[in-house]
Amino acid sequence: MFQKLLGVAICTAFFAAISPGAEAALISRAIIDPNEIAVPGRFGLDNLATSTTTLNFGEVAIQPVDGLTVNGITFTFTIGGFTSLDALYNTTAGPGTTALFQPPNMEGNAFGILQLDFATPTPSLSFDLSLFSVGFAGVGGTVQIFDAGLTQIGGVLPINVILPPTGLTEGHFSVSVPEPESLALFSLGVAGLVLMLLMARSRATAHAPSSLPPRSL
Repeated sequence: MFQKLLGVAICTAFFAAISPGAEAALISRAIIDPNEIAVPGRFGLDNLATSTTTLNFGEVAIQPVDGLTVNGITFTFTIGGFTSLDALYNTTAGPGTTALFQPPNMEGNAFGILQLDFATPTPSLSFDLSLFSVGFAGVGGTVQIFDAGLTQIGGVLPINVILPPTGLTEGHFSVSVPEPESLALFSLGVAGLVLMLLMARSRATAHAPSSLPPRSL
């Protein structure tokens, strides 16, 4: 029974290592929902980074972010389920120069939803968020991340913000998921460990003294 269980574990680990499903961990879409508590209900975004790209929001001329694609990242901005032009790329409107922000940045209606789609799926995503509020600290919004099949990875993630001694509420968000290569190496490592246990068990069984009494002549 022990050997059968180990054999099943080896097969499971091996197929997990080579399975294309391991790529599902990569982030293909992110949905950012700012906290609307800010008055007059505006938010800013800056220093958007993936594993391969960093956007400082000065790459293209000022324009609405909805439908815009910059360096393989496509933006969709909606309010109440409808596309909206009330979010601008490469604008100086926003919190100004702060500990996290350096204009230009993105600025928009905090009642909107910002969707990011990545032409190249990424294992990591980070950005800085500002709420135009001088009296709020806590959860400044939420993020949901999705794989290539648009299946949500994990739960809803909070964007934690603080209230600096001077300036508007702001915070840094960062998330990472295991890369396919890491998952494969982990699974192969498990398979190797299980194989070693199986071989050790087999050797111990082969060298164990017999428990049967000697037969009399």
